[in-house]
Amino acid sequence: PQEFHDRPDVEAALLFTIGDAYAGLSRYREAEGPLRRVVALHQGAPHPEALAALARLALIATERGALDSA
Repeated sequence: PQEFHDRPDVEAALLFTIGDAYAGLSRYREAEGPLRRVVALHQGAPHPEALAALARLALIATERGALDSA
């Protein structure tokens, strides 16, 4: 969400929620973008939310049979 470009913590939290919801509905294609953005927003600093997003992306890759991208 562009409204939160000056608040990366809020943007990441919202995007994680969106990506996680899509993944929970098996809408993996829609989930990937928000989850990847969460990882990018927390790049360079280990953050629990980024680690959770990476784990969710790995599960999505497993579900889609794309283990090379996990």
